[in-house]
Amino acid sequence: MDPLDLSRLIHKTEQVLLDEWEHYQASIGAENGNLLNRFEHETILVDKTFDEETETYVVTGYIRPEHPLKGKLKEKS
Repeated sequence: MDPLDLSRLIHKTEQVLLDEWEHYQASIGAENGNLLNRFEHETILVDKTFDEETETYVVTGYIRPEHPLKGKLKEKS
């Protein structure tokens, strides 16, 4: 497959998912590295910043409406 075609396919797929998935923002304590790793690998992570004062990561992204991590979002938001 042509690299340009592959890039276009990936971009289009991401756009479709962003339209169907739900936006989230959450704060995750630095001690919860495993949870942070799950958000990085199981959702579309748009932004991740570290707040040194509170020692938390603020993550923003998109998640499937039925994803099990949604329960964690309610706990962390």
